Amino acid sequence: MPFTIWVSIRGVPFIVTELLEGQTLKEIIKEPLRLERFLRLALQISDGLDAVHSKRIVHRDIKPTNIFITTEEQAKILDFGLAITTYTSVMNQCYGRGDGTRQGLFTGPGSLLGTPAYMSPEHLLGKTLDCRTDLFSLGIVFYEMLTGERPFESAGTDLAAARSWVPISARRDLPTSLARLIEKTLASDREFRCQSAAEVRDELERIQRDLEERIVSAREWQASPVLEKTAD
Repeated sequence: MPFTIWVSIRGVPFIVTELLEGQTLKEIIKEPLRLERFLRLALQISDGLDAVHSKRIVHRDIKPTNIFITTEEQAKILDFGLAITTYTSVMNQCYGRGDGTRQGLFTGPGSLLGTPAYMSPEHLLGKTLDCRTDLFSLGIVFYEMLTGERPFESAGTDLAAARSWVPISARRDLPTSLARLIEKTLASDREFRCQSAAEVRDELERIQRDLEERIVSAREWQASPVLEKTAD
């Protein structure tokens, strides 16, 4: 996340923010990302979101235009204008801290804030929100990074109903474990969704390790004497 510092020089207040050079994720994913690059960026995004949630903050507007990729390929989560703080029991369960009381902020039926195309079902229905609403949005972002399109088609004004639609077919070259992970983040029922950004990050790390091991094994097999003898 970019940092902001409040300073005062000779009695004059200033806001100092980090200068970022690069592009938003939205600009980058006009074409589907290669698997290796996706994993590299997705790990950073999920790790950053885990840091946000560990402070009991729910972003509520995770989408490609609010994720910035610097020229050094560092992912930054932007725009916390709609963020809320929450101390629900789910957040306490995710991070093992807090008093367990329900003091989460509500998104009432008349105050729908955010970007509907990336909202979770509970967000669209005005329910109490916790970290899992961001994970649903993250799943849509991940799907878009890999396919160039969102997983849900338009459902007119019935946005809540759209969340239960079956996602459009994903890329066939993706590891099955990655497809399962994205499907889990997109579960309409948050009880069946990934329960924390740390869970998403850990699974992505495992997928990345498996991919790297397969690449190394393939290279070793290609360089093996057995292959040369077979070719003769």
